[in-house]
Amino acid sequence: MPRSRAFFDFFVSAVHENECVTSCHRCLREFGNMAHHPLLDWRLGLDMIRLALDPNAQIDLAYSWWGRLMDRTARPFFEGLNLTPVSLGGLVAGLNTSTNEAVILTHPLWDRNPSNFRPEVASAFAAAERRGMTPLAYSVFRAVRFPYEYKEA
Repeated sequence: MPRSRAFFDFFVSAVHENECVTSCHRCLREFGNMAHHPLLDWRLGLDMIRLALDPNAQIDLAYSWWGRLMDRTARPFFEGLNLTPVSLGGLVAGLNTSTNEAVILTHPLWDRNPSNFRPEVASAFAAAERRGMTPLAYSVFRAVRFPYEYKEA
């Protein structure tokens, strides 16, 4: 039996994606999950579905729905913090020249343990270190929700 794309196509439609950064009442929010509204994210939901269907699914920023979120989030996030937007190892980053920190935006499901870094994160950290900067991984999930901070609590 062929699988329907209606569920998926709704989420990634231009209309929904342009109006809904994390979750809305048309996609994930309802009265019963009100306490969790700040945590709901349709992009993460799609990734979790992909992992449930295929434990070997690649979880990365190459999917259009993550790329468009990075495009619309990175520059305003970095500029709001007076960071200079750059690309490090293929990932978007912001440089804080007063503290010598490089804030690297990452996928929220990527491992933050340096011994388990994905190649692109390892490359971005190495590029920051070559510039004499201290690299900091910061999830785009947090950047959207906490646009005026970059250090995890």
